[in-house]
Amino acid sequence: MRKIAFITGAAKGLGKNIAIEFAAQGIDLILHYNRSVEEMKNLIEEISRYDVSVATVQADFTENHQLDHFFEEKIVPILNNRSGSKLDYLINNAGIYEFDNFNKLNTEFLDKMFSINFKAPLLLMKNCLKQMNDNGRIINILSTTVSRPYKKMIAYGASKAALQNASNALISDFGKRNITVNTIIPGVLALDNKKIGVSEKIINEMYIRNYAIKRTGTAEDVTGLILFLIKEGSGWITGENIEVSGGYVYE
Repeated sequence: MRKIAFITGAAKGLGKNIAIEFAAQGIDLILHYNRSVEEMKNLIEEISRYDVSVATVQADFTENHQLDHFFEEKIVPILNNRSGSKLDYLINNAGIYEFDNFNKLNTEFLDKMFSINFKAPLLLMKNCLKQMNDNGRIINILSTTVSRPYKKMIAYGASKAALQNASNALISDFGKRNITVNTIIPGVLALDNKKIGVSEKIINEMYIRNYAIKRTGTAEDVTGLILFLIKEGSGWITGENIEVSGGYVYE
């Protein structure tokens, strides 16, 4: 039976690229989205050229009641419809980031950031322990702010750092079944610049001047690593936090 991957935040950006690359590898897909209805329709149409099955699930990960029952109510029925199949890959890509500052922080803002960036992927990992095949792969997408905090992204960086900590803390639980858990830490990607409306000039001043390779990243820079980490030959790599940022240079 073919492998199955569950990708969160799959309708656009990096998640979309991961979904397309997995489809090209013949991996069946369960794709999560929240508000990006049209983008998901377009993605399904694009994936239709590949001989894979695709199921979509909608959920707002800021809603605690949805988080508590999401996996059991939306993912398990899809797996049961495949004669009780289990997942092979979980890619926790869904995330939200907003610029903030110390004065902007409040409980509502913090709850939103931590619900999507930390609570959702952690609970999905927990549920996957029962619903994943041996030798599976879990990959969590983080941010360079986990190691280089930025004063205008306090909540975002803290939520991603929490996920990194939890990911590394759980590797022994998953390792008993040869399931690997790794985190990928992308630098600034060109597709992110467009999404948040930041000019290339500002990106150069803030980031690229500190990169050994003087450019923003592409989706392919990240998906290439993900494709390596899901291969059989990567089964002894776990608990790693792998940065893909063109080589950050401290000067």
